[in-house]
Amino acid sequence: MKSIAIIFLMTLFISVCNAQCNSELKKYTTGFDSLISNSFSFLDNELDDVKIVGYGEDTHGNAEFTILTEELMKYLNSKHGFNILIIENGFGEVAYFNDYIQGKRDDLKSILKKYNSTWRYETVAFYHLLNWLRDYNQKIRIKFICMVAK
Repeated sequence: MKSIAIIFLMTLFISVCNAQCNSELKKYTTGFDSLISNSFSFLDNELDDVKIVGYGEDTHGNAEFTILTEELMKYLNSKHGFNILIIENGFGEVAYFNDYIQGKRDDLKSILKKYNSTWRYETVAFYHLLNWLRDYNQKIRIKFICMVAK
């Protein structure tokens, strides 16, 4: 009986702490539905003499990080002229992605099925990112390069 009471109290305690933490954090967060490329203007002074910006994902395959990548790339390209996006994948696979966004290939679904070795790039968000890059590349060129030599 004591162990059931302890489990109940611990669950109640964790729930209360979690609720307080979430409400405090909300004032420091931005929902992904309202994220736009202007959200990164706080970086303007930091990027004056910067040639390379590193950005890592907390987890692989989450739509939110792919959306964040797209919005960050829009900002970095339009405001600071960055035009290379390095992704964590092999040279050959990334070359296919790059060919697609450069307009040299039209078979994105085939590329993702045949030449992609990781599940994390087989997401709706990544598909959207590649299509956005392809459309964007009609005006200003952005290219993919790899960071994993396989």
